[in-house]
Amino acid sequence: MKNRPGQATVVLTAAALASGLLATAGPPASATVGTAASQRLAAEQTLAATATTSTACSGTPTSGGTLTFAVENQTLSLDPYNTPGGFGDGEAQSLIYQGLVRLDPTGHSLGVVPAIADKWTISNGGRSYTFHIRNGVTFSNGQPVTGADVKNALDTWANPTLDQYASSFSQGYKSTTVLNAHEVRVNLSQPVNGFLYYLAMPPAEIYPANLARSQGQAFWSNPVGSGPFVLKAWAKGSSITFAKNPRYWQAGHPLLNTVTFNFVTDDNT
Repeated sequence: MKNRPGQATVVLTAAALASGLLATAGPPASATVGTAASQRLAAEQTLAATATTSTACSGTPTSGGTLTFAVENQTLSLDPYNTPGGFGDGEAQSLIYQGLVRLDPTGHSLGVVPAIADKWTISNGGRSYTFHIRNGVTFSNGQPVTGADVKNALDTWANPTLDQYASSFSQGYKSTTVLNAHEVRVNLSQPVNGFLYYLAMPPAEIYPANLARSQGQAFWSNPVGSGPFVLKAWAKGSSITFAKNPRYWQAGHPLLNTVTFNFVTDDNT
């Protein structure tokens, strides 16, 4: 990691990871190490020490700056129901969209925490989940997130004809009933222990139903969501850049102004 004022660059490759792992082990006590090997070992130990120092940073996070990643998996699609890029698609989509719930972003637990929904109740023997959409949450274009948007997204997620990639994760899903603009009831055909975790996955994230319907496939080229970032630029085959969503529901977040994924599909590069 290289740190400069207002900017951080992270490059993670298999070669760098391998070097770090080798350096932490060191040579056997009885090994004979030649000059070239000694130089290489010294470089690897320096890399490992630098990595250790970088991960030990402390202090209060401040707003601003740019984070640039070199990633092996390209973003090929921003359509959550069409993800040929695998992780490259899912990681990008999760910056733009957000679901009713999400995995704990602090990393302090492995649990599911509120996102678009600020609270929920489970009833009917685990076959009914009633979600309350937090007050004031909007999409990045300022349009309010409503129960109708939630119903459209979840119904599409669970339809194998429309979602050929991830509908299997909607097991047990039966329907969504819109109770009012801020409340929905998700109905299951049977209790599913991991259902909240399935709702935290990218294919269950919410987007404006009216725009998706009116724009068709064009919507996914420049999508609108309620996540922490918005799409800024997408040079297919090269990089994708996201800018801070000024309407994000969580006050003071995101801290970064922009995030860029540079596509580096060859470790040697």
